[in-house]
Amino acid sequence: MMFQVPRSGHEHNEVHVEGPYFSKFLLSNVCAGAILGKNGSTCKKIGQRSAAQIRISHPGQLFPGTRDRICIVGGDKESLGKCMELLLKHMFDVFSHGFEKSLMIQLVVPNSAISRIIGTGGRYVSQLRAATGCCINASVRVPAMLERLVLLSGPYDSVVQSVMEVLRIIQSDPNLSEHMRFSYDGVDLPLGSWLSPRARTPDGAMSLIPPSLIQRYTKRELLEYLHANACRETMIRHGLCGSMKNLLKRRGMGAVFAAVMETWQLRCNDRPEHFLSAEAEGDSIYANGSKPSTTTFTCAEGVLPAIAAEDAGVIALQTTATQCGDTLLLKQKREW
Repeated sequence: MMFQVPRSGHEHNEVHVEGPYFSKFLLSNVCAGAILGKNGSTCKKIGQRSAAQIRISHPGQLFPGTRDRICIVGGDKESLGKCMELLLKHMFDVFSHGFEKSLMIQLVVPNSAISRIIGTGGRYVSQLRAATGCCINASVRVPAMLERLVLLSGPYDSVVQSVMEVLRIIQSDPNLSEHMRFSYDGVDLPLGSWLSPRARTPDGAMSLIPPSLIQRYTKRELLEYLHANACRETMIRHGLCGSMKNLLKRRGMGAVFAAVMETWQLRCNDRPEHFLSAEAEGDSIYANGSKPSTTTFTCAEGVLPAIAAEDAGVIALQTTATQCGDTLLLKQKREW
């Protein structure tokens, strides 16, 4: 069993995993870090226990049209199944929300395998949904890409069962092994390309909320805004599906803030440096009256993009926002 995590450089564009069974899926940077563990120890342990090979792209190698890293698993039928079960269990244990017990994963599958998953007239995927209770959705077809994303979400057992069935189906695709790569040279897709046209079009009756203005709104107002404007993937990712009563009681402002930022990012298709630009006020976020040169937000869902404001001679304030119940606590670290 071989283990390798690409770090950087062109030499890591090609991924070498031994089959004949394969799996490819997406991971947020935070999730990838949790799976890798310190110096890759967690990932290595999972690989050893399952006798499968695991490859995770480095932070700069993202799947086109997303901000997600790529994970590829290879092995025989038994080792692949065991490895995926261990990876999904670890993801669930680390990132599941206590009151929801849900899991989400985005599988990357060849275009040529989608018809096998969906079935004639959507018959097979409907049967799979009914049998497992898992929500299964295929992304739109994107020009210049020979792959599509299959989003699976729901209770842990349902997702695991559905993932195994989808993986079983795609193994018969003759092109599967050709897609076990990190490199997409020459492909430059805007963020949100994999969303349906409906998901990319904001509700005309509501304007988008810049993340920098989040404090002007109550939690209820933000949740109502997200339910009207955010795509399903965003709501699932941040644990914001369910009744308003439960969300108000159990979800903190950290998750809401992350979802508002991601919605702004997807709707505006902007660079991360601009997400926190306070358009209404024409200036950047301030902390204790000082203009920050770097602001990084960290919440339960992970590290959020930062705003950089170059201003010589100004004290740099690094603000970390951590979720504590329903309160966003700000801690400041001065850098001279």
